[in-house]
Amino acid sequence: MTEVNKYWLECNFPCKGEPEPGECQECIKRGENKPMTDAKPTQQDKYKRGINHSKWRGGKITYKCIICSKEKSVFPNVYIKGSHKYCSHHCQGIGRLKQKIERTCKICNKKLLLLPKRIRKGEGSFCSYRCMGKWRTFHNIGEKNSNWRGGITPETRQRLNAPEWKETRKKVYKRDGYKCQICGMMSNELKKIKQKIIAHHITPYRITQNNKIDNLITLCSSCHMREEKKYYHSQNEQLKLF
Repeated sequence: MTEVNKYWLECNFPCKGEPEPGECQECIKRGENKPMTDAKPTQQDKYKRGINHSKWRGGKITYKCIICSKEKSVFPNVYIKGSHKYCSHHCQGIGRLKQKIERTCKICNKKLLLLPKRIRKGEGSFCSYRCMGKWRTFHNIGEKNSNWRGGITPETRQRLNAPEWKETRKKVYKRDGYKCQICGMMSNELKKIKQKIIAHHITPYRITQNNKIDNLITLCSSCHMREEKKYYHSQNEQLKLF
């Protein structure tokens, strides 16, 4: 290697082609017109890249895609052993489909495809939160519930929270078209004035313990209170007669 080529390799602005003897073509383009022998490299430039770099780790690491067997190279700081298996997002999608395990929803029997890590977390029993809620209403109540405190909930609250009552209430709302049978207001209209529809017992439950659909009617909150007051007044008047 000649003296000219030695300084050409270490120049701050390496030329695309081999320079003329004693001159750097890049320096001439910049208007400096310095001879190659004057372009002394600094200590920082010596360790700028390659083997002489202080953080050299042997160059790029090559791995093979497990789907298409295509080779791909990445830098050591990017490469993590075990995580680089695919050459592209397309191959990654194909690989994940092969790993997925089939599961069935406990409520609607819908088939699900889940990754093993999701199954390890406890997922895969239900297809949606709705199905999970339905399962919990029947299987996660009473002594089976983690919040069970020996049955201290009042009897009225237990009756209103029972799944059987919730199903009956839905049937009454559906029969009456989600509409108050006295004032005629719909449930979506009642929400705007901060009210709601209620399944009202025609003959009070405390007297007959009758939760059948024939004894229920859909009313809004205001009409429900009026009907309750009417019943109390009529009962008081009957007591006065005796």
